[in-house]
Amino acid sequence: MVFAEVQWGSLYVSYDGGFSFSGFVEGIDQDDRINWDMPYIISEFPPHDMYCGSQRVYRANAATLPWQPISEDLTKGPIFGPRYHDITNIAESKFHKGEIFVGTTDGRVQYQPADSTNWVDITTGLPDRYVTSIQTSPADANILYVSHSGYKDNDFIPHLHQSFDKGATWVDISGNLPQIAINDIAVNSIDPDLIFAATDGGVYYTIDGGLEWLYLGTGMPVVPVFDVEINEADSTLAAGSFARSMFTMNIKDLLEEEEVVIIDSGIENFDGAIQIKIYPNPVVDYLQIEMIERLNLEAEYSLQIFDQSGKLIHQQDIESNSSQVDLASLASGFYVLKIEGEGRTYQQKILKKG
Repeated sequence: MVFAEVQWGSLYVSYDGGFSFSGFVEGIDQDDRINWDMPYIISEFPPHDMYCGSQRVYRANAATLPWQPISEDLTKGPIFGPRYHDITNIAESKFHKGEIFVGTTDGRVQYQPADSTNWVDITTGLPDRYVTSIQTSPADANILYVSHSGYKDNDFIPHLHQSFDKGATWVDISGNLPQIAINDIAVNSIDPDLIFAATDGGVYYTIDGGLEWLYLGTGMPVVPVFDVEINEADSTLAAGSFARSMFTMNIKDLLEEEEVVIIDSGIENFDGAIQIKIYPNPVVDYLQIEMIERLNLEAEYSLQIFDQSGKLIHQQDIESNSSQVDLASLASGFYVLKIEGEGRTYQQKILKKG
């Protein structure tokens, strides 16, 4: 079976490998508000139901019709005409069959739990912008990723957020991404800190969960990339551009680099002078800081912790080679830890949980 779509939600299916196609829209109300690129997905769980979205979500069996609506209007309503307020993205949990997440052109993000027919609004804490991508974590049922574009509002900020509690709270992980829209994201299944972002200026990646982003690869011109997908079987990344067709890249080296980070996590060089061991990370209550082979025991070192907005929320002096930091009162999410001393600076991202 092969599925294909052209603009305004015109879906087609082939039962002979693509030699012939027939329409696959029976049951979808043609008066619905449908995006130019109507989202549709095939469930990874048998019997492999399909989901698509207009202003509401439809479900169908992958081999039969008709489509059946499983939601009411999930947008803010047809305020600016028939085409604006519609669903742009659909994602399914990697852990729970039928747990569906959707994003809309008018900034709403909602999900339907697997054991419920009700929809939960998890928009609070996210920008009121066009949702370009929703991804569910392959590692944790409670982790989500959402990207937005602000072009409709003359906003060029790269909006990328992560939630560790299924949308109850959100953390900005856009880091140092350039001031252009993010169109899609892909998350590695081995370690969720390895994330790829398709932007209007190519593909960027991070190996530390969003603290630092780097431009990926060579050979691709600086063009808008609207889709990225990871082929786990052969460690390649596929990128679909809006100008120069498709590109693939072997990311085995990045995966190996990520494995090294996992093996050696907690011990980092401090500008070649000492080593610092920080553990546990993720942390629940207390973070332990150990300085190894510290050359000058009389030197003054300071520790600071910043939230994702850059606000200083904790600071203390490090008076010995072994120090403890009380983080029990902090909310769950990513923070940046900075240690300074003897003209040197060390920085690391930490994850507070629970």
